[in-house]
Amino acid sequence: MEKKQKINVTVKAPLTNPSSDKFKVVKIQRTCVHDGSGIRTTIFFAGCKLRCLWCQNPETLKINNPHSKDFSVEDIMRIVNRDKDYYTATGGGVTLSGGEPLLQNPDLLIKLLSEIKKEKIDVVVETTLNAPWETVEKVMPYIDVFFVDIKTAGDEEQHKKLTANDGRLIKENIQKREIHAA
Repeated sequence: MEKKQKINVTVKAPLTNPSSDKFKVVKIQRTCVHDGSGIRTTIFFAGCKLRCLWCQNPETLKINNPHSKDFSVEDIMRIVNRDKDYYTATGGGVTLSGGEPLLQNPDLLIKLLSEIKKEKIDVVVETTLNAPWETVEKVMPYIDVFFVDIKTAGDEEQHKKLTANDGRLIKENIQKREIHAA
């Protein structure tokens, strides 16, 4: 009889940054070419509720970690605006990534996205959609492209085994997003 391996993951650090007036950011990488069209600035936010066995950015998992720094909207916009000519010339823009960018303070996200859109800069979000629907819904008008990273589909047990999360919220948010976008 085959014995099933059980994976237990306990996350004790806070996973969101709901009331802060600053973002928790691990890295802001300029002149990216793989996170959307054209030349982009990718912002790697701290915090993720998934624990994928193959995580590409493990330094972004915890919201408070030695790799993260506090950035205000103004701090980020100073960096973003340095490359505005490149975005315009190449059809690029800004990519919100992480971790899970949609776990940051939603009101602060709206403030940042509003400033980016005032500059007529394209916005992509790389997300698992494992975030509160209220946040997803609030940011949708500001996002030009959603890159939704689907870890596994149709099997909650497999999803839990691979990510320490059953994936129900992700599925619900994908369905709501499709209905909302129609």
